[in-house]
Amino acid sequence: MNELTWQIPLGVFGSIVLVRLILAPYWLYKEKVKEINRLSALMGNKDESREKRQLKLDLGKLLLDGKEILMDLEKMDGQLDASGAVRAELQFEIWYKDVSKSLQNTDFHRLWSEKKEGVDYRTAKKSDFVEACRYGVRRLEYVMQLISDREGSQT
Repeated sequence: MNELTWQIPLGVFGSIVLVRLILAPYWLYKEKVKEINRLSALMGNKDESREKRQLKLDLGKLLLDGKEILMDLEKMDGQLDASGAVRAELQFEIWYKDVSKSLQNTDFHRLWSEKKEGVDYRTAKKSDFVEACRYGVRRLEYVMQLISDREGSQT
């Protein structure tokens, strides 16, 4: 019995060390996989926020362009000859299509293209072109505000 007294604790301790040595690579692997998944999710969020920042920059530029077109139209109000009207209408058409293209693959495209209070730029511009442009600029401001609000609620 005297010889077993020191061999039993040594055997138990040795087997614990052996099991831990065998399982250590697996535990390291699990830890690395967890870290990789966490970083991948983080990178996905960064790509999404980068796309949102780029969308906001693009829409901000388009908003300034729309306001510039509107100011030009308001300066020419009542003095718009046939060629000026065609040029202004063409500028507005291009601007509207650029905004639609920028919002095409986003949640906000529906908001941009939906009618509000029965007014649509395609019908309104025939009767009052300046009001149609004003409506388009206000609509884009509204969409940009929604983007900012949604961004603020997610943080």
